[in-house]
Formats: sequence, structure tokens, C-alpha cells
Amino acid sequence: MSIIYQQPKLHGIADIKFFILKNDIVSATEGIIALSMYGENRIEIFNFLKNILFLCDNENIKSACVKSMSHIVRIDKYIDDELLKILDILNANEYYQGSISDLMNDIEIFCKNYKT
Repeated sequence: MSIIYQQPKLHGIADIKFFILKNDIVSATEGIIALSMYGENRIEIFNFLKNILFLCDNENIKSACVKSMSHIVRIDKYIDDELLKILDILNANEYYQGSISDLMNDIEIFCKNYKT
């Protein structure tokens, strides 16, 4: 059996907003993951994902955002206090605890000068 890696299609922020609005969860989550790994305007992407975490009601989309924040931490070594506050709120929901734990480990490893 062979497994072939397929790079996800890169969508812009406007496309992902549209996917979320029309409740296309698969396209939204794939777009979020791809954007966090391959998108160019990293601070804009970070802020967009942070806003989704704060405003979106869909657990799968929020979970994709938490995982995407791990990509941003690993690639860009960037984090802010506002995101940590959002994660603290989300961590009360058991659904997100594993992903948030992984993200916090990434922050400790890749953002060594940031105090969590």
C-alpha cells in the first residue's frame, strides 16, 4: 500500500470565510490548515484564525484553528496574550483539551522567550 502526500489547495481568507458562512466544514477546515502552513501574510492569517476561535460556533472549525496555531507557532515562532486568553476559555471544553495541550507544548518549545 502506498500513501501519497497531497498538498492541500491554498485558499485565501475570503474563501475560508465563505466556506464557514455556507457551513462547508470540510472545505473550511482544509482551507484553514493549508492557510496556516502555506499562506503568505502570516500576521493576517494569525489574526484571522484567532478571530475564528473567538467567534465561530463550530467545534471542528475551532479545532482546525487550534491545530493551525501550532503550525504558526512552529513556523513563525509567534504568539500573543489574546490568543492565550481564548485558549484558556476553550480549554474548559474537553473537546479541545488535547489540541490545546499540544499547542502549549509547541509554545514552550518554539517560543522560548514567551511566558505562558
